[in-house]
Amino acid sequence: MVVVDRAGLAPRHRDFDRAIIGDMTVAGDRALRIALEIEASARAGERIGLFHLPSPGSGKSIAPDIQGRVSLREAHPVGREHRAICGTAIVVGPELIRRPPALDAIVAERAEIVADVAIGGHALKVDRWLAGRYGAVTWSPATDGIRARLAAEAPGIAIAPGNRPVPFGTRAHPLRSGRRVAIGAIGWEPGDWPADIETMTALFPTGDDLEVLLLGRLPAHLRRIPSRWGILEPEAMALGRLLERLDALLLFPAGIGEPPRVAIAAMLAAGKPVLIDPRFEPLVGPGPIYCAAHEAASILRRSVAEPAFRRAPARGPASANGSAAAHSAAPPAVIFVPSNGVGLGHVNRLLAIARRCRSVTPIFATQAQAPDIIESHGFFAHYLPGHNYLGVVRDDWEPWFQAELEWLIDAFSARAVVYDGNAPGPGLVRAVGSRGGCRLVWIRGGMAGRARMPYLDNTPYCDLVIEPGELAETADDGVTSMRRFEATVVDPVLLLDRAELLPRDAARAELGIAPDRTAVLIQLGAGANRDIIGLTDQIIATLRQHEGVEIVVAEWATGVPAPRVWPGVRVMRGHPFARYYNAFDFAFAAAGYSTFHEGLAAALPTIFVPNGARSMDDQVGRARYAEEHDLALHLEPAGMSELSEMIAALMAEPARAYLRNASHKLGLANGAATVAALVEAAALSGEAA
Repeated sequence: MVVVDRAGLAPRHRDFDRAIIGDMTVAGDRALRIALEIEASARAGERIGLFHLPSPGSGKSIAPDIQGRVSLREAHPVGREHRAICGTAIVVGPELIRRPPALDAIVAERAEIVADVAIGGHALKVDRWLAGRYGAVTWSPATDGIRARLAAEAPGIAIAPGNRPVPFGTRAHPLRSGRRVAIGAIGWEPGDWPADIETMTALFPTGDDLEVLLLGRLPAHLRRIPSRWGILEPEAMALGRLLERLDALLLFPAGIGEPPRVAIAAMLAAGKPVLIDPRFEPLVGPGPIYCAAHEAASILRRSVAEPAFRRAPARGPASANGSAAAHSAAPPAVIFVPSNGVGLGHVNRLLAIARRCRSVTPIFATQAQAPDIIESHGFFAHYLPGHNYLGVVRDDWEPWFQAELEWLIDAFSARAVVYDGNAPGPGLVRAVGSRGGCRLVWIRGGMAGRARMPYLDNTPYCDLVIEPGELAETADDGVTSMRRFEATVVDPVLLLDRAELLPRDAARAELGIAPDRTAVLIQLGAGANRDIIGLTDQIIATLRQHEGVEIVVAEWATGVPAPRVWPGVRVMRGHPFARYYNAFDFAFAAAGYSTFHEGLAAALPTIFVPNGARSMDDQVGRARYAEEHDLALHLEPAGMSELSEMIAALMAEPARAYLRNASHKLGLANGAATVAALVEAAALSGEAA
């Protein structure tokens, strides 16, 4: 299609079908409207340009809802130094234009002005300013009330015959079964919130089956909210993502201004209730539930009790948004982010999940120094070193990590980020929260012990929290044990299933262990925060008091290299060690998550030597539980006087058989496939990329 440049340029092809002009940095209802306009145009096969027109309220970065569409390449920013030709210039937010706008970068045949709030008395000026640039100008009011005010205050302007609808398409929604019902409220200005803290807290029902999510900026008088409520920064969470997570929206502001019409329409279009102050009925019309603030909690509680409220919305035809074609053509990407722990526990869990994904393509962005291990399992691995390895403070590192992760999400059009670690910091939540079609899944370990979890309050930013099961759950008194209601708990997550372990003869043949010798494995962890060399030396010296013992020391790929000072001792280096567990008669092991559960699942008789460092998970609690339930022995580093007696006991086959039988009776199931299915459901539940 050819158009003529009104500035006198030669005829040329259009750069865009439409160019949307407005303040792209202000988060909230307006940004969601722009994002939906972009999505609808992209669905129709149109090319969309975005031109940022600064206003007095401009922020420093593009609003998350709009950024989400840009990251999906559905819209393309136009800089002031460019000159883009399009068919229609769509101006959103005319009330923000207070002087003739500088629009040399956008050349168009016509202009359409979207009036979604009352513009005031300067509509005629805005009309003249834009008519001088684009000629034909049409106003598209969002409501009858805005239409009437425009006609009265700016006689003679061209007003479209129908109101401008919110462009909702056929949208899939996140799977909601198995998680708490989410109730939310939004607000950008002090007047958008209830008048006092008593009204605010009375709005929401209470109970572990409910979560409260607040998006926006709370005024000072409302900051004493319950600690379990989630407050989400508008710069870090797209409004569209929040609305998809919510099961109900409450709007009971102190004042009466312009209601968030797009947010209300989005909830109603998804079949979700909106409870709102009756003062807004003339402005919003039918659809919401109008009630007094003191009635909201009881109405919601009754609604929550209805099975229809809890069921996941039915999906529309897959062909309506191209999701079926997208899934069959190429599985969408999911980025797995293992944090940098002392050992490989975070990496192991995510590898266990990734190996069992069938409908998505796992991509790793690892903070752990294990890209070679990840790639050996057939996955792409991008190394993002943690702040401690870069030698910088965390606050300086977070923006860099955010930028790197945003680049990866955009490069792979990722539909989910799966984080395994104890610190889902601001860089992580901002990177994912600003990408509307991308979900955030947190694999949150239990048995936290005395370890600090400084970002536990970032849980509300996560679309799904999964807690891998702990055999010693009853011994868990860590910080997450009182917040298990936030998580979906699954069976322990293991890298290998029982059938993947080598049989005894094959494992011994690969390791070079004689068939008739007693073989002992020593795997005390990575050694980053305790003296495993000294412990290993004591264990080897005591084992050598028995004849015919074959000793193998497991050397972590990311840990302290084992010294070659023990003649006749084999060193096993690689991944995963569990594949060779059947080769051994018994083992000495740390009680980290993977080693503990994999050893018991393989029925490997074990003397656990837990790492009790304050920064670690509760390895001592696991080891004590195993000993109390006759599953293993527990050797405290301070009680090495028991070492000789324990070794003597396990040198006898009856003792080993007793422990093996006890482990077999556990029947430990592997939850990795369950987690993989949950991750895939989260990734595939959003909009088609």
